[in-house]
Formats: sequence, C-alpha cells, structure tokens
Amino acid sequence: ADIYFSDVRISDRLDEIDKWRKTLEYTIQDVDREIQAIQSAKEQCERYLEHMRSPLGK
Repeated sequence: ADIYFSDVRISDRLDEIDKWRKTLEYTIQDVDREIQAIQSAKEQCERYLEHMRSPLGK
C-alpha cells in the first residue's frame, strides 16, 4: 500500500511539473513575441526620427 501511494504521489508530482513546464514554455513564447514587437516599434521610431532629422524631411 505504501508503494502504491508513493507511486501515485510521484505521478501527481510529475503531472504538476509537466503543467508548469508547459506554462513556462507558453510564457517564454509570449515574452519572445512581445520583445519582437517592441524591437519592431523601436526600429520604426528610429527610422522616423532619422527621417525627421534629414533636411526637409527627405
């Protein structure tokens, strides 16, 4: 009986670890997408500022 309950606890713990691993993977993907969006916006702002600095906006 003790071995059964130990196996059940280990199985439950593995399920919980897998759930957290998936949650972390999704979170990392979301953060990566957000970083890409911010980098794109930064590049657009830099191009706009460079355009504004050039003579007559050319």
